[in-house]
Amino acid sequence: MRRLFETLDFLERSQWEPRKTVEAFQLMELRRLLVHAQNHIPYYQKLFAKHGFDPYRIESVRDIECLPPLTKEIVREHRHELVDKRTAKTHIHKATSGSSGQPFEFEYDRGSEVFRQAMKWRTYGWAGYRPGTRALHYWGMPVPLAGLNGWKIRLDRALRRELYVDCIAQDEASLLRAVD
Repeated sequence: MRRLFETLDFLERSQWEPRKTVEAFQLMELRRLLVHAQNHIPYYQKLFAKHGFDPYRIESVRDIECLPPLTKEIVREHRHELVDKRTAKTHIHKATSGSSGQPFEFEYDRGSEVFRQAMKWRTYGWAGYRPGTRALHYWGMPVPLAGLNGWKIRLDRALRRELYVDCIAQDEASLLRAVD
């Protein structure tokens, strides 16, 4: 929880920094991410070699234009090559509902989750939300709430005072339950 509040504090402060300061920070973080990819992500090791790309030489965001964008198809085909094996056992696994065709499965590390939660709290804060404020999330793809993991999710949501309502079902009875 400490890392979450530290990250939130950083986001709150940094949003008011001058544009050049933000851009310099973004470039530094981009370089750090690309160096990590070079050192630990098999897919990017191959891609960088194929394109003669050296992440240590990044001087501007434009320097990555030589790389093809990462698409859902690439992630589906190379999913296991896009993972840092050193931290894989602790990753958070997610998937979309597949409402547009095929579900999309992905994973990320705990540090990314901390940043994601801090970003959520900051952006919700722009609308007046503060941690602990009651919140309704009209959300797709319900999370299975069975077993130990389900118990943890229910407790976490209760402590945060967050209620999640499934938005996938759009029949009248489901909409009335959401209103209730």
